[in-house]
Amino acid sequence: IPQRFAVVMDTLTKELFFGTFVVHLEAVDGEALAFADDAVFERKDENARKDSLRHLSSFGEHRVILDCPPNNKLAHHMQSAPAAPSFPAALARPLLKQPRTESSIAGIRSGGRSAILVDESSGKAYRLKGCGNYVDADGFRFEGRGMPLRKYMLFGEDIGCEIRGCSFEHSSLRELYFCDKVQKALDTHANGDSSTGRFEVGNAPVGMWKYSLPGEEAADITRCCALFETVGEKRLGHHLLPGLDLCIAALYPFQPAAASSPGEPSERPPFDAAALLERFRAQPGRMDSEGGAKETWMACCAGDIEPLSFTDLAATAHLDHAHGRAAELGVPESFHEEWRRCVDVLRDYVAACPGAQKDSNMMAPLFHRIGRECGAIKRALEREHISWGYFIDWNMTEPHNNAHPSNYVVRVMPPADGESAHNIQVGAPLLSPVDFDMAYYTTSEHFFSTIPDTPLYGKYDEELVEAWSQSETNELFRALGGESASTGLVGVDVEIGSEHRLFRIAMRDTLLRAAFASHRGEPDDMPPQEAYEKAARALVRMALMLTHNKNS
Repeated sequence: IPQRFAVVMDTLTKELFFGTFVVHLEAVDGEALAFADDAVFERKDENARKDSLRHLSSFGEHRVILDCPPNNKLAHHMQSAPAAPSFPAALARPLLKQPRTESSIAGIRSGGRSAILVDESSGKAYRLKGCGNYVDADGFRFEGRGMPLRKYMLFGEDIGCEIRGCSFEHSSLRELYFCDKVQKALDTHANGDSSTGRFEVGNAPVGMWKYSLPGEEAADITRCCALFETVGEKRLGHHLLPGLDLCIAALYPFQPAAASSPGEPSERPPFDAAALLERFRAQPGRMDSEGGAKETWMACCAGDIEPLSFTDLAATAHLDHAHGRAAELGVPESFHEEWRRCVDVLRDYVAACPGAQKDSNMMAPLFHRIGRECGAIKRALEREHISWGYFIDWNMTEPHNNAHPSNYVVRVMPPADGESAHNIQVGAPLLSPVDFDMAYYTTSEHFFSTIPDTPLYGKYDEELVEAWSQSETNELFRALGGESASTGLVGVDVEIGSEHRLFRIAMRDTLLRAAFASHRGEPDDMPPQEAYEKAARALVRMALMLTHNKNS
């Protein structure tokens, strides 16, 4: 297995980092194409820009709507898969989600239109982006299985149709191309920091399927599926951050007496809420009209208020209480033993801390680290003039935006205890960026306006691209600070008790402060420590257990 995917997955790890929602795949007619270096390239012929802007008009009798990123379309000279000896045998024929049959191949659900296929012989996991809408035996349905048409309504007007469940040739090529370019950006701008391991794009390009599906409506639009070797499925926005919020409530309860050990001081609160509130109150403009602290995104992403760092916050985890609470917290029975192992790792960490540090907050270093990684990755893209995908095409009031926390995937990692834990690299990245099917270059050589009826339509518009670039960054930081208005973050919020609200805000402040600093290129003032590494990874696994039933 290549070094970037060198985690040999046991069943529990696979379920934890990829999920348990099974989908069934059937081989269908079509063509498999293999990605190679320089096999996908930007068109520079005289019709390239015109053909790109053609996407602002609907296609065919069904008036199909396609997205229109503000760069030239891409072309390719990829080989047919049979001519590429390194192409994975598991992907040799196009696969499509279908109701289960005797010949079905089992995959794992990934969002609505995609799937994960784990090749047990190699241990590699492949993302099939656009292999049909999800279907299962329990009757859960999207708007028709396969790749159906859906009306596209804009301000109450029917202006055409979308094809759901698939990728397209232009979007598949764009994602294959930019996954490669983003990796080069990470290598150039984010991988020189000796305090961390190597940042990697979450989806390494493999190729593309082009389907031949007789009888499909709008058959003149080729349905495609982009293929990648992937490092995980669970997302920062939908799984890790909500799960860490739930960990706060689970590990720092205010009334742990019922299950605490006889020697544990159950009457002692896990942290000093009054002192924490005073720290917020001391910051001008930080309090709301009711005397509470404003949410991080609301306070720190709309003005000059800097997020605070709470890496020094004292908080006492009630680990004896947490050890036996897996069932009560909704953790599936198959993960109960792993939950207890992770709590034991946290116990060992606290036991090894010097006396004054035993009450240190073990959540804060992880939130800090997540923020550093998010900021560093975004900075690397910007240094190479790559937008993750913020632009306007059809809907002037709703921009596309791929820069949000659920487009950071949580990398598969080995258990925090046992033999494999000894091979963990201190500070190795927890996250990888994904979803570049609408990425584009922001430079004058590549960018053009997609806003019709404006003076610079179809031409380079410096003011527009700067506004979009700034909006993309702002929206990412707002979401990292806790805002969940983005359509890419539907369903991320979890409920924890009001008594933990200040703790949660403090951790989001810590994350956002680290993200800001990393994005500015500032050195890490709290680099990863070997003594904490196992605890960090135990917390990640516990967070994923607590959000096992959430779909991105």
